[in-house]
Amino acid sequence: MDAFLERINTLNPDLNALVSLIPPEEACLAMALESDQQLSSGNSAGWLHGIPIAIKDLFNSKGLPTTLGSPVFPAGRCSTG
Repeated sequence: MDAFLERINTLNPDLNALVSLIPPEEACLAMALESDQQLSSGNSAGWLHGIPIAIKDLFNSKGLPTTLGSPVFPAGRCSTG
């Protein structure tokens, strides 16, 4: 997770590819640790368990804003999730 967050912090200011980020210290690293613990215990939710992903903001996702990739819809304006 640290490598993914470092790459995002390096490239995203110029690319603005990720418009809504979960605060790393508060959630991303905690989710990564939880996945590591589950996998170490032999509990797997499938072959993608623990792999960091980005959710495209064209689709409603619980807890994440849906902007439809447009400044017309500021973060959270369209979210029904």
